[in-house]
Amino acid sequence: MAKGAKVLIYNIDSASPKGVEVRNTIRVCGAACQTLHAQDSVQVLGFLLGLDGYTQNQNPAADNLAVGEALIFYNFTKQELDRLLSALKRAGITIPLKAVVTEHNINWTVTALIGELEQEHRLMSTWQKLSARVKQYKGGDKVLVKEAKELLSSHSPDARKLEEMLARFESLS
Repeated sequence: MAKGAKVLIYNIDSASPKGVEVRNTIRVCGAACQTLHAQDSVQVLGFLLGLDGYTQNQNPAADNLAVGEALIFYNFTKQELDRLLSALKRAGITIPLKAVVTEHNINWTVTALIGELEQEHRLMSTWQKLSARVKQYKGGDKVLVKEAKELLSSHSPDARKLEEMLARFESLS
């Protein structure tokens, strides 16, 4: 494991069966764990990781706390991350929100990161549902199918357009 590899574990109770299993799996894979609580969500990742040059947010907005569970990976190689994710999957651990700390997001608060992850998760979930609906569709509206396929093949599909298209397909059922 890379020196300093660490997983920030957000909003997963360390005493719960899931929390124990998550932490054991991470440790067996050779990484360190750090538990984050709701009050930590207003701090930037660099500060929470104890990196030089980052200071504690002294004026956090108490009403801006992230609520979802998340795993945030720091200082992993691709192979190490793949191995850890596979181990978590084999252990039956499901945590949809996961992120890798990058130079782009290291200055983000946990709340901002989780907000972005939730938005991406909703987008991917809608994309998958729409994709399945299009494959199952037996109707004759070829224009609708063509529009849906174009939207699904877009490099950066708009979440609102995906949701609207999914609603159109669901209304046909």
